[in-house]
Amino acid sequence: MKFVAFTIIYLLFFSNFIFAQTNSQLQNQQQDPSMLSPKSFNPKALIGKPFPIDQLKTINNTTISLDQLKGKPSLINFWFTTCMPCIAEMPTLNNIKSTMKDSVNFIAITHEDSKTVKTFFKKHSYIFTQIINNSFFIDSLYMQTFPVSMFLDRKGVITKIDGGIPFYINANNELAMSDGKEFIAILRKLLAQ
Repeated sequence: MKFVAFTIIYLLFFSNFIFAQTNSQLQNQQQDPSMLSPKSFNPKALIGKPFPIDQLKTINNTTISLDQLKGKPSLINFWFTTCMPCIAEMPTLNNIKSTMKDSVNFIAITHEDSKTVKTFFKKHSYIFTQIINNSFFIDSLYMQTFPVSMFLDRKGVITKIDGGIPFYINANNELAMSDGKEFIAILRKLLAQ
């Protein structure tokens, strides 16, 4: 069991490290526009723009529009069922949703189909509104590292993009996942605007 926990923590750390490296590379590329590939996930290019898709199909075969999200902030998490860092942060994301209740929209987006996601939910709890079959949208953003969390303001404009729940070194000098207070602070700031 300790090995499994260590492996999950290592994978989460590695995922956040990759995202940080990607952000660092993007910052360098923005200083030299000739280095920017048109096929790179570029979070900074999305900040300040409306969420780029208007219609979202849920796992329950209903549709959510961007207009329905307006009026309160949104946390949109990109994930998939075999992404270990995605799975490891789900309890923390569920706690964030339970803390913030209905004051915020909580959306999870995956490229996978309904059957795959429903099978996954037989073993795992993830209480966000689930958006499925979004390969085209995810691919259009050139996302290659998961999880990714986007924060939208009340108007549906992207204000921040993170690679997942942050990690820290605990009192035992071990890598540990945060309790999500950083995400809650971002959402509370968006609520106050």
